[in-house]
Amino acid sequence: MVDIRQLVSEYKELVINSRRDLHRIPEIGYTEEKTSAYVADYLRREGLEVQTEIAQFGVVGLLETGRAGPTLMGPTWMPFYCRKKPAWSSPPPTKA
Repeated sequence: MVDIRQLVSEYKELVINSRRDLHRIPEIGYTEEKTSAYVADYLRREGLEVQTEIAQFGVVGLLETGRAGPTLMGPTWMPFYCRKKPAWSSPPPTKA
């Protein structure tokens, strides 16, 4: 059985740092070009096959297991909201 506490411990810094990185590149909704590139680059570094420009800025990462069986697909999105303004918080997004 998977030890969820161990997984959380292993990935905690990665998740925190990724969130902070994304806060540094805020983008207005439906213009998330930099965010999309960030996610695609990460997935490629992890060895996944990546498709981009899905409905403009969507990203798909495909993990081939080589095993027959059902396919799992799930949407993700990254809403980030801060009540306080830490040093790594997002500046206001602007439209170029």
